[in-house]
Amino acid sequence: MKMFRKSTCFARNLLQMRGRRHLSAPSRKGIKRFYNEVTVAPVASVEPGSDAAWQVLLDGRPIKSPARASLRLPTEDLATVVALEWDSIGELIEPHLMPMMTAVSTITDHMPKNRALYYEELMKYLDTDTICIRVPAREKELHELQTETWDPLIEWMSATLECRLGTTEALGKRPDHDPEARTKAAAHLSELNDFELQSLFIFTTVCKSLTIGLALLHGEIGIEEGIAAARLEEEIQIEQWGMVEGGHDVDRAHISVQVASGRVLLRTLGEGM
Repeated sequence: MKMFRKSTCFARNLLQMRGRRHLSAPSRKGIKRFYNEVTVAPVASVEPGSDAAWQVLLDGRPIKSPARASLRLPTEDLATVVALEWDSIGELIEPHLMPMMTAVSTITDHMPKNRALYYEELMKYLDTDTICIRVPAREKELHELQTETWDPLIEWMSATLECRLGTTEALGKRPDHDPEARTKAAAHLSELNDFELQSLFIFTTVCKSLTIGLALLHGEIGIEEGIAAARLEEEIQIEQWGMVEGGHDVDRAHISVQVASGRVLLRTLGEGM
């Protein structure tokens, strides 16, 4: 067993990507902190043929998921990031400020038996993908900005994943995708491991775009680019009409934390980026 503070600086630096400046949101009453020391340690008993696993300990006791399952994490870096969340807690444990713990718990409790539901939910975003729904050409400034920002991502989907997407300017009309687009996208989703699928789910749902989600997953775009692409229209509205406090600023904070958390999850697994 060793204190997580002695682990690599790599994982600590990644955690900072969550944007601690955004964690001043109104507090939600939680359970009082009941532990003093947070450590990470290898799992002592691993089944023959299985990969090594790491765990997070609170005062020497392994943490469990909400469903009371043991959390066995595949890398020390991932365990360290989760441990940093637990160590950063003040008086109250507030799960909504612990995106990494939420992610690994979701993978443990829900992913193995619900992959089909993940596929189904993600595929819905193909027909409602933010970047495929454009304003009419008469709204020249925004239309051109959408084309400049979003067309490269559509081209990347076609060139890299062979998933050819269409666009629409008609309100309520689905984009006219290539007939094979759904088949190609679904085949790609089936190739992802549980952690990659969870990261993609985080990206896609918060950005409201499977295309942006896949581009983030594969490192085609970075965190700031992904957020900018997803928030393009809302940021234009802020420029024109001003920011609504408690609305726009909260949305910015939420997407920043979620997208950064998904990328941290991938980095701590050694997944590119």
